[in-house]
Amino acid sequence: MRKPIKLQTSVLLLVCYIWCLCDAFRYGDVVRMSRRSQTKQGGSDWIDITAQYCPKFRMRSTVNLLIDSETEFANSDLSKEVKMSFAFDDRQLLVPYLSVSSKEGVYLESIEFKFSFSEDKVVEVDWTTHYSRPQELREPPKTVYVHYDWYEHSQKHTDFARDLFLVLNFLFIGVYVLYLSTDIMRER
Repeated sequence: MRKPIKLQTSVLLLVCYIWCLCDAFRYGDVVRMSRRSQTKQGGSDWIDITAQYCPKFRMRSTVNLLIDSETEFANSDLSKEVKMSFAFDDRQLLVPYLSVSSKEGVYLESIEFKFSFSEDKVVEVDWTTHYSRPQELREPPKTVYVHYDWYEHSQKHTDFARDLFLVLNFLFIGVYVLYLSTDIMRER
């Protein structure tokens, strides 16, 4: 009775492995984005951003992201120090806390996120921030311009490593299934 369970387990592992391979982005797919905020009073939990403000895979775009929300900055004043952190692709790519406003009256005007992709995966994210000059704005802005840009990642070494990984995994699964099938045949 135990041998069919092993066979079912190996088939389940094979299906899970193939499912992981199919988890890929196509041109224009939404790359999930989250953010959280921090003030002196504490920080917020991760908040998922709606799809219209998220980056689209391999598509350059600019959005006007709302930064002043009652849930994030309840009891805080944007004229004080506020920071914001971002996460992309189900929180696999994290951006550390960036200053949104400071006590000196310097406010975040725009962020440029530069994504590197390799075939159908987002590999890394880099960012550049642009701030207003001190006292240039009388009151804190309620939105920030967010620009998404995409660059192809150099993949000479990653292609070889990925291919080697795939071959070794398929070889391991094949030997495991062969072992299970011969073990079942011996019991009959």
